[in-house]
Formats: sequence, structure tokens, C-alpha cells
Amino acid sequence: MKINAEKYIKADSEERGKILAKSYGLSAHQMWKHQQSGKWIISHAGIQSIAAQEDIIVDYDVIAAAEGFAIIKASIKDGQSTFGEATKANCKMAYYVAMAEKRAFDRAVLIHILRHVGGYGADFYGEDEADDFKQSGNQSKPTNNKKEPEKAPTVGELASGLNAATSMVQVKGIAQQVKAMDLSQDDLDFLTDLASTAKARIAESDAA
Repeated sequence: MKINAEKYIKADSEERGKILAKSYGLSAHQMWKHQQSGKWIISHAGIQSIAAQEDIIVDYDVIAAAEGFAIIKASIKDGQSTFGEATKANCKMAYYVAMAEKRAFDRAVLIHILRHVGGYGADFYGEDEADDFKQSGNQSKPTNNKKEPEKAPTVGELASGLNAATSMVQVKGIAQQVKAMDLSQDDLDFLTDLASTAKARIAESDAA
């Protein structure tokens, strides 16, 4: 593990955030502090970066999936496992399996890297852990001394924009934002499908 366990265990929450960010090269838009709770929040892309650096492979099982909810089990090769859930109560988009998978992945990776240095949940959460863990308006100073970059839209915000789009200009504008972002292939495929659906819907509406 890249984290120095001895330094991490002795550090307070503020310092632990800096240690983790430095250990994995996380930038300010990948990791921020949720001011209401005092917890460190790591974006899904940030946790994917951690997993890649630690060669963590996650396998999934669908425990339950129906209209309005999904539960996904995520397991790491050492036998450790956890779950991710998505329902109407904690997910604003109706992509419950995809959201449950993201939550399960984020939890599994964080548990794996933090289990020997204080435990998961003590200081860190994935960004999809709760709806109120949002980057906008909840960010403390960045974890380094560089000027904080302009906040990029989240995948959820882009998806909402595509679902609400009423013109091709709006769809093209969102597509340009997507191209400029460093997204996972799953998120990119997800948004590409939404863009295609939005274009078809708008074309049908214009032809009516």
C-alpha cells in the first residue's frame, strides 16, 4: 500500500486527508472536504485511480434488482466484500444498478486500502455515498497549495442535462463538456447512450 501506515495512524483527520491525497496524487476536484460533516469525500474517478495504482480488481454480483432499487455485492480478490445500494430515496437518477455498482466499488476499494490504517468510514467516503455529499458548495481548501481549478460538472449533472435537453444545441454543448473530461469508460458509455436518446427524442419532437 502506498499509504505510510505509521504516519497515518498518528495523524488527525485533516492530516490524514493530506496523506491520502499525496499518496495517490489526488487533485482538489478528486478529493474535497464535506464541511457539514467534516468527512473527506473522494470522487468515483479518484477511487478508480487509487484502485488502478494498487492493482485492485473488483468482481460484482447482483443481489437484487427491480423497479426502484438495486443491491450489488462487490468483492476483492482477497475475499473481502461489501455492498452498494440504490433506491428512490438515495438516488435521483433512475439508473439504480449503475449507481449501486459505483457505491459498492467505492466502498470496497476504500475498505481495502484503509482497513490496516484506521478503518473505512472514519474519515473518507465515496462521492455517491449520500446525496448531500456534493462538491458544489461543500468544498474546503484544496489538499495542495495550487489554485483550485474550476469545478467540472458531475456525471449526474451531465445526465440530468441530457435528460432535460430540448434542442440539439444543448446536447452538443453537453457533448463538448463530456469530451473535455477524464471519465471512465462506463461513465462515457452511459452519457453517450443518453445523448443518443436525447437526440432521437428531440428529432421526433421537431418532426411532429
